[in-house]
Amino acid sequence: MFTSAAPYDPVFWPIHGLADRFLQLKRMMADDGTTTFDETWGYVHSGNTPSDTNHVCDWSGVEGMQLPTCTEGSCSGHKSNDIIPWSNFQNKNETYTNVEFYDFVSPNSDSLPYVYDTFTVWPGCSAQGIDFWSTDDDSRR
Repeated sequence: MFTSAAPYDPVFWPIHGLADRFLQLKRMMADDGTTTFDETWGYVHSGNTPSDTNHVCDWSGVEGMQLPTCTEGSCSGHKSNDIIPWSNFQNKNETYTNVEFYDFVSPNSDSLPYVYDTFTVWPGCSAQGIDFWSTDDDSRR
């Protein structure tokens, strides 16, 4: 799932629909010291990721079968202070940067308008004998 064609993969949507739940669980576990989680904002082109070509392509003037003009760099919108294209989640005409939105969706955010009922126990999986991990802390289940 390393290309822009990934949404056509049948497993893309179930996995991405759960990403927020998994991220919230990881953040809560890091808060209570159960795990570590480096939330430092940053991005490095390592060259080891198949989809990371370290190129930005301008498709604005492309017609038909022409190729875009590409240069080395990072896509706009990936930096912590770049403004995301969605807004007004609290009906206050507010906008968000990436890092502000990341803070907004924190499981510790008082502004978050939803909460997950479980993180580690899902009836459909439990009925089949599938467990992700066990924990002594039943408050997350």
